Amino acid sequence: DDGKINKKELKSSLRLRSSLEAADLLDSLDSSCRGSLGFSEWLVAASSASFFCDGTLAKHAFVTLDSDGDGLISTRDLLDALPHVFTEEELAEEMKRYDTNGDGCIDMEEFCALLKEELS
Repeated sequence: DDGKINKKELKSSLRLRSSLEAADLLDSLDSSCRGSLGFSEWLVAASSASFFCDGTLAKHAFVTLDSDGDGLISTRDLLDALPHVFTEEELAEEMKRYDTNGDGCIDMEEFCALLKEELS
């Protein structure tokens, strides 16, 4: 498993009727054009566009994902908030991209940077 959601997994997890429907959905969400969705693409896809323009909503999403309330999003927090979506190893690998201070977690500033990067 590579930490990404491919067309077959997307079809299965969303219970889509056809592979064509899954392919169309994946194509519309796959901002990296790699044929699969990473965690950050999934996060953007699961949120409305207005979410990214509203700091209050972004903060609410952050607090929701910070399941232990320590002000940081860890892989454990994400596993608690998104059970059975990604493995701990998949999340840890994806989080490395956005953990700019190297503490192993995502703080609010890094979370906002993640959201902005995925929109551009």
